[in-house]
Amino acid sequence: GEVSLGAVKKAKLASDKSYKKHADVLSRPIYEKAEALLKERSLDKALALFLEAQAICDASDAPPLGKVKGPPAETKASEDASNATTKAKPAAASEHFSTQEPPSVTLPAPGSEGHRNAKTTTGENTPAVTYAVNDDAVLQAHLKRTGGA
Repeated sequence: GEVSLGAVKKAKLASDKSYKKHADVLSRPIYEKAEALLKERSLDKALALFLEAQAICDASDAPPLGKVKGPPAETKASEDASNATTKAKPAAASEHFSTQEPPSVTLPAPGSEGHRNAKTTTGENTPAVTYAVNDDAVLQAHLKRTGGA
C-alpha cells in the first residue's frame, strides 16, 4: 500500500534513536539519502532507507553517540532553564561583533577643541532667547501683539 508521511517520520525518529545508541558510521550515508528522499516526498524509498539505517545501528556494536555524562540534573525544570540560557543567541552576536574591526571614526576627546557637550552643567551654551524663562517685558509685548488672545 501507500506509505504515509507519519510512518516515515516515525521510522526517522526510530533511526535517530538507534544511531544515538550505536553511532555506526555506515548508517549515516543511508540516513542522509533517506532524508533527501523525504524532502522530495519519495516516501516509500525514504521509509526503506530509514529502516535500513536503523537496522545497521541496531546490529552494530559501535559506541553510543553523545556527551560524557556529568552529575545528574536535580530537576527537569532546572535542566530546561540551563538549556535555555546556553542556547541563547547573544553568544553568537558577541562573536559576530568581536570579529569586526573597530570603526574608523575618531571622536574628539572631551574638553578638546571641536568637542561639544549636548548640555552643560554651567549653562555657558544657553541661547540668547530662552523660552523657558519669560520675563514681564516679553509677556507684555506678546499681549500687545496678540491683543490679549
